[in-house]
Amino acid sequence: MTQERDLRIQELLAAAIPAPDATPHENWSAVLERAEASKRRRRFHLPTANKRAGAGLAVAAAVIFAAVLFWPSAVKHSVLDRALAAVGGEPIIHVTYRVKQDYAFVDLHTGRRTLVFVQYEEWLDPSGALRSAYKDGSGRLHVTVLAPGKNTLSGHQRETYSGILDGYRKALENGTATLSAKTRFRGRDIYWVRFKGQKMLNVSGHTSRYQDWALEVAIDASTYRPVYLYETIDGRPQAITGQEIVSVETLPSGSVDFTPTTSGHKTGYAVVTGGFPPSSVDLTAELDTGAPEKALGAPPIWLGPSYQGQKLAFLRAGKAIWGFAPPSVRPRDMKLQHAPAVELCYGSTTITTISRDHRSIYCDYRGPHVLLQEALEPIPGFGWATAVPGSSDFNKIPGGSVMVFPGGGRGLIIKDGVYVSIDAKSEAAVIAVARALTPLRAD
Repeated sequence: MTQERDLRIQELLAAAIPAPDATPHENWSAVLERAEASKRRRRFHLPTANKRAGAGLAVAAAVIFAAVLFWPSAVKHSVLDRALAAVGGEPIIHVTYRVKQDYAFVDLHTGRRTLVFVQYEEWLDPSGALRSAYKDGSGRLHVTVLAPGKNTLSGHQRETYSGILDGYRKALENGTATLSAKTRFRGRDIYWVRFKGQKMLNVSGHTSRYQDWALEVAIDASTYRPVYLYETIDGRPQAITGQEIVSVETLPSGSVDFTPTTSGHKTGYAVVTGGFPPSSVDLTAELDTGAPEKALGAPPIWLGPSYQGQKLAFLRAGKAIWGFAPPSVRPRDMKLQHAPAVELCYGSTTITTISRDHRSIYCDYRGPHVLLQEALEPIPGFGWATAVPGSSDFNKIPGGSVMVFPGGGRGLIIKDGVYVSIDAKSEAAVIAVARALTPLRAD
């Protein structure tokens, strides 16, 4: 056997069979030596052509057979047993996990991107009660408790992180969990434990096929504790589902308060928003009279009379209107908020005819454009979730930074006390716009 072939067989075995310890290649060397010795002891009298054709298969078969002998199924069961012990056996499961938000902060001076994570906790009682808690950007603690019952806990809520890891524990108990080979993941040795697999029908275009959906938990190879969670389709991790598991433990009955929060909890609020008002006033011709500043209550933020060859198509002012209330309140009884706002469009425009006497002008999103929507407070219709009661209050943007939404052309920035929403063709365009913004002051 050549050294190259030995290494190739080692790679194949490492991919197919979990390594029994932290130095698997030493074991493979021993296996190969035994297999080579066994091959030399055998004196098969095969025709020369068959010897050449079957030599590789014979050696591979001997190696795999020896590997199976030296890698008993008991080792696999031992890993899964230790994983079960690492979770704990008390009835209440408590998990802390970190969720990556779908936005990031970009420092306008250095270009450095900062991802944003929020840490959550969940407790799941065997009765089905679910307690959730997290801290928002201001450090306030938000707690929600949903009691068990047919109309209280949805299927999705039962399948949250505490529920998923409870299912993981049950799969370890009943033997339906499967174990991968040891591998490296984010700088540590781990095993992937797969469970809850099922067939799902995927319909795309004019074709349909079944895919294998499953959950996979990464467990630390030294502590056997869960450290990461993925959903997979046909064995491929789905990126948007990957979450870090900070800690998992189980607690005795009665140790957690599962008293349901009231129905009037802030997270139950509904929001109605109409965006920018259609009855706005065009101030494009009054840029040097102080009218825009008077309309907003502060100097608006703009890009000058033109930006990268795109002229200012319009600057209009009006009152942005929105409201929020518990779901029990009818929309017409909702308390409405009115806030002075301005909107600036650079590029071409498009006209929508609402009636014979009424037309609306919008930025043309099909070509290069920049749309700025501004107010002196965060407005939901402009993309600011802070205005919604019970929201995570994630819009505490660091000074000198813009919040971007990767993969899109949207951004949020607070400049000189003005909340500015940016819409452009791409994320790079949003960052360039944020760097070029300046106050519009009357001459």
